[in-house]
Amino acid sequence: MPKNPNHGTLGKGGNQPPQKRVTPIAETVIILAYSARKNIENFMDGLFRAGAFQGEKASDAYFVRCKLGDTMTQADIDNGQV
Repeated sequence: MPKNPNHGTLGKGGNQPPQKRVTPIAETVIILAYSARKNIENFMDGLFRAGAFQGEKASDAYFVRCKLGDTMTQADIDNGQV
């Protein structure tokens, strides 16, 4: 299961205080962002292996960023935007 960088493993909130619980909408957006990042990484890796990018390693040729605090804010998540 994906990890929420601010709250640990995604779930229903369990015994966490209300301000630390992940809402179902936020949880869905985080999972979608994680899935989108993985799909993009796989696509880019396929292009790298086909010779579309320069570099000895994939990490030399490209990188994918899609996470809270990097490419999206908590407000984006709260508004259902990935």
